[in-house]
Amino acid sequence: WVSSKGEARRSVVGLGMKKLLILVVATGLCFGQAMHAIASNGMRAAVEEMLPKMEKAAGGPIEFQYGTTTDLVRKIEAGQPFDIVILTADAIGGLVKSGKAAGELPLARSGVGVGMKSGVPKPAIGNSAQMKAALEKAKSITYAREGASRPFVEKMLASMGIAQQASAKTVLAAGSGAATESVANGSVDIVLTLISEIVGVKGVDLVGPLPKEHQDYIRFSGALAPKAPAKAKAALAILTSGDSGAVYKSKGMESSTSR
Repeated sequence: WVSSKGEARRSVVGLGMKKLLILVVATGLCFGQAMHAIASNGMRAAVEEMLPKMEKAAGGPIEFQYGTTTDLVRKIEAGQPFDIVILTADAIGGLVKSGKAAGELPLARSGVGVGMKSGVPKPAIGNSAQMKAALEKAKSITYAREGASRPFVEKMLASMGIAQQASAKTVLAAGSGAATESVANGSVDIVLTLISEIVGVKGVDLVGPLPKEHQDYIRFSGALAPKAPAKAKAALAILTSGDSGAVYKSKGMESSTSR
């Protein structure tokens, strides 16, 4: 009787261990099947909003890596694998031309904006004179060293005649995340970057877009690896379907399909 009870107990324990092993193996397979995607910081907020729908279309998880377009292109050219890539339209065009990506899909665009720490008084920046005054008053300015919007920012500063003055108090950040974080924690007064990289950042308020005479736009597109699975195409398509236009708008962007 004792022996049979012990055997029964061992059987139950053995069964439990088998179930646990099956669960571990299944989970490992699930993680192993995750698709890999690369995306510019300028698209991060919109992508993360639509990620659940993308994963549903893909039938599994999608692991995103974010960064500046310049840095991500370097990694792709160095051989980093991916299934989906979302970068500036110019960069995607280059990857398609070189055969490193295929199936370009225009997604959205974002203008450049001004961000400041939440709760501090915000200056008027509606025209060039007001924008210049705000920049001259600021003790410090930041934008991403390799950010797609950097050329627009520096063109504006040069046209205002304050490029040298601004350079002396500019902190070039490793990326838009580092730039906005420095404003959120109060170490820098103003961040100049894509509006989509400011909207929704905790501790940072969007003061507004650059004045019309200085504004320009960065366009984003998506593409697939040349041998990406069909589910990758289905996932990418989510970024132009359904309520994607409303999502882009909420993140300070304009959908390519709405223009």
